[in-house]
Amino acid sequence: MRHIAIVGSGPAGYYTAEAAVKKWGDDARIDIFDKLPVPFGLIRTGVAPDHQSIKAVARRYEKTAIGQSVRFIGNVDVGGSVSIEELGSLYDAVILATGAPQDRPLEIPGARTGNVFGSAAFVGWYNGHPEFAGMDPVLSGKHAVVIGMGNVALDVARILAKTEGEFAGSDIVAHALNALRGSAIEKITILGRRGPHQIMMTPKE
Repeated sequence: MRHIAIVGSGPAGYYTAEAAVKKWGDDARIDIFDKLPVPFGLIRTGVAPDHQSIKAVARRYEKTAIGQSVRFIGNVDVGGSVSIEELGSLYDAVILATGAPQDRPLEIPGARTGNVFGSAAFVGWYNGHPEFAGMDPVLSGKHAVVIGMGNVALDVARILAKTEGEFAGSDIVAHALNALRGSAIEKITILGRRGPHQIMMTPKE
């Protein structure tokens, strides 16, 4: 019997668990640890609330999650309440699938002034991530600036631009919807270092 610990319950964690179950079947027992009380990582807290078709991929993970070989263990801070060394002493293998949970600092003048947010924090805010739910972005100005040209930058710009009615069918959290309802933003500028041929977003975006 193989006992495997996976740290992180996002796509990488569940794909790894799925692969282990396919390879070893009932000869594997897999525990998926996450700092949050609920699974699925960025599918839950990183995908824009109006992209329900993308969030639907969680159904695939659910098939793995409800199997006899896989167990989800939430509210565990690996590196805090339990160390990787401790997990290593209890499991045959420990797999780290945590991704990049924090924003990379943008070391330019003004980056640390008020009402400037990294995308992970801002996306976490409108998706109800517990670490960012208490953020209070000021949306009383008329002009917002998004730095970056990837899918997440477009998500942020789109969320800021939508009317309340356009959120119908999404799962945006109440505190974000309330703040966006009172937004005074009229103009959104997207800044990129390179030209339109080098944008990182997908054609659909």
